[in-house]
Amino acid sequence: MYEQEQQKRECGDDGTANLYRAARNHFTNFAGSKTITLKGVTPEVVQTFLLWLQGKGLQVNSVNSYMSNLRAMYNRACLGWRGRPVESPFAGLRLKREETRKRAVPVEVIGKIASLDLKEDPKK
Repeated sequence: MYEQEQQKRECGDDGTANLYRAARNHFTNFAGSKTITLKGVTPEVVQTFLLWLQGKGLQVNSVNSYMSNLRAMYNRACLGWRGRPVESPFAGLRLKREETRKRAVPVEVIGKIASLDLKEDPKK
């Protein structure tokens, strides 16, 4: 996982490298002192990791991001691996994004602020 993160950084894809690092950190915390090899990534491990993330109180989209990036790293690691299972341990995993509340200030409000005349009373 660390190697894939570094490869992304070397290619200048720091955004993906940061996402990989976050997923790796969570997966490492999940595993604790146990080492999970590529062969050890089973559907049961994937499901348990998903439940572990949800149990931490993370938002749906955060959980989806970590799972999606873990799946991407798994798939990249499996390229050319003859021991790759016929069915992916991520088969059946459905990640649905949740609509998030918009927090941006509307354009009209920004326009009103920009057009304020503060010459006479700068304390406004």
